[in-house]
Amino acid sequence: PWFLYVFGAIALFGLIASYHGLLFSTSRQAFALGRSGDLPSWLGGVHPTRRTPVPALLACSVVTAGFVVASIWYKNAIQIAVLVAGLASLILYILSMVCLLRLRRWEPELFRAYRAPLGWLLPAAVSLLAGFAIVVYPGIDGGDIVLVFGAVLYAVGLCYFAFRRMGTNGVKLPAVSTPNYTDTRVSSRSPRLDIGAATSLILALVAVAWIAASSVWPDSFRFASVETEAIVCAIIFAIALIAVSAVALAHTRSGELK
Repeated sequence: PWFLYVFGAIALFGLIASYHGLLFSTSRQAFALGRSGDLPSWLGGVHPTRRTPVPALLACSVVTAGFVVASIWYKNAIQIAVLVAGLASLILYILSMVCLLRLRRWEPELFRAYRAPLGWLLPAAVSLLAGFAIVVYPGIDGGDIVLVFGAVLYAVGLCYFAFRRMGTNGVKLPAVSTPNYTDTRVSSRSPRLDIGAATSLILALVAVAWIAASSVWPDSFRFASVETEAIVCAIIFAIALIAVSAVALAHTRSGELK
């Protein structure tokens, strides 16, 4: 039980931070789509003094408040909202990693002063973990409904934007120039740190695979008591988190960019 309480407390802080980030990102996205004409233009308005997208923030806040009010009559409304937000975040993680890899292939000189830690391993790990979380959605109460609902929404969105963009084939969009940075940094990172972080990340992925396998075949993959196994997994995840964070910190402090 103590492990469950600790994990729940950490998850609670993560959810609070996540929802603040979601409110910010959804309002910015609605603002951008309103400015581009893909959504009603009033969503692209900003405050005359602070220049913040107040209409988009209010629209997203009203949708969020609607789920809270609906929970008075529909007890699972908040749970469905959490699952929908979680599914959208997982898909965002996967798409972001795909975009990162494609940008590094198509535009190798773009933001060349910064490289994501651990090369392709970290994006691959993020994608695998996010994909694993999506796979277990049907086992969650209401998760199958959210998957179907999410698939329908993404299909409708893709069709809508494809239809909207069909009429812009002949329109020349303004070119965006990329600043030409001169990278004079001298990397202070240690190869041993990268190797250690990569090893711990692989162990974390193996631990996730073991958890999934032991839940399906408990007689074949158990090696100790439940408490001992939970502590071992927690130590592996903590080491991986600290190691990857150390690599990321070393990347940000590896020199001055001029």
